[in-house]
Amino acid sequence: MENNYDIKYAIAVLNNPGKLSFYPYDEKSMVGYVVSKVFVVSEETKYKDGEEYKVYDVVLPYENIGNERFMPLFNKHGNAVNTTRIYRVYDSYESAKEECDELNSKLKFKAVAEAYSAPYGTYNERVERAQKKFRANMNECNTFETIINERSKDLEVKSNKALKLLV
Repeated sequence: MENNYDIKYAIAVLNNPGKLSFYPYDEKSMVGYVVSKVFVVSEETKYKDGEEYKVYDVVLPYENIGNERFMPLFNKHGNAVNTTRIYRVYDSYESAKEECDELNSKLKFKAVAEAYSAPYGTYNERVERAQKKFRANMNECNTFETIINERSKDLEVKSNKALKLLV
């Protein structure tokens, strides 16, 4: 499928039941973080306290395993209507995956820490339950990520900036 959008990687949140977004619906529904390709619809440079940073309006090609591919949509005024604003995109899967793994490790630490105050069982039983749930969540994230990346393998990670400058 040919398109004129930059394709990059981003870190998204997998929520129950199997829905991808950039923000958790709530703590209980969050499964973990996954890496997904995104269509970069716009990139904007902003400044705060003298520091430069970028924001990106992006569209996830898939929000769940069963749906058709999403493409950026625009209203009659030319404004994108199905984008999400994020602050970080990646040129390589490896760099996105590294940060994604760090975020998931923080989830594991949090789950084990919360097991300390859980009401049922011994401390070791509570920790084991938390670790078992975390492993199940990571298996779900890995499966979801594999399927999404397989379905979007035709989307070549690229930047169309040179093309945009010529137009």
